[in-house]
Amino acid sequence: MKNKTVFKRVIAVIGRSKLLLFLSLILSVASVILSLYIPVLAGRAIDGIKLHGNVDFEVIKKCLFGILICAIVGGVLQWVMNIINNRIAYNTVRDIRSKAFSHMQTLPVAFADSHPYGDIVSRITADAEQFADGLILGFSQLFTGVVTIAVTLVFMLTISPLITLAVVVLTPISLFTARFIARRADAAIPAGGEVHRGAHLLHVPDAVQGPRRADRAHQRDDTESKDRSGVFI
Repeated sequence: MKNKTVFKRVIAVIGRSKLLLFLSLILSVASVILSLYIPVLAGRAIDGIKLHGNVDFEVIKKCLFGILICAIVGGVLQWVMNIINNRIAYNTVRDIRSKAFSHMQTLPVAFADSHPYGDIVSRITADAEQFADGLILGFSQLFTGVVTIAVTLVFMLTISPLITLAVVVLTPISLFTARFIARRADAAIPAGGEVHRGAHLLHVPDAVQGPRRADRAHQRDDTESKDRSGVFI
């Protein structure tokens, strides 16, 4: 129930970039179609080589030129899609961090006293970065993967319905197996990982700022000693 609530809140934040999501989906469909059309053109070029001395160079030239165009256009579309996906992910994380800072300003002082500030820093920095990486990975692979499967099944139906049936049956089995392994692996991770990470972040400012404080203290002592010596002289 908690995961569903969090998922709905994340979808509500991502939904603010509807136009970018639509553009990403369109570019994903176009790039996948072009990438899957390259083997078709390669097959036609091979069919143009019939026998020794019986080669249709015109067909081969057209197919090679089509492969070149599909590769270039598909690469450009995928590059633009990755830029859009990065923009969506970072805008989403920016909004979440802004909400987190706004919410922290309304919390009572007792919250800061009862929670190590390393945990709070971990939530806003490390957890937010992991969330951004997950969004980028999901956007870049989810749309492309779904469209690739759909278009590939259409191509396979035109070639061999039996192989298509085997893929349709085996793919859900592999997905459920991967989900089972992922849940088992997640359960094997120690539950105190976040606590240890927060404890480590708790000591980072001390490790970084500690020498500065010591230097300032020595500088202050040296200055005071000089002043005192001047007074005595």
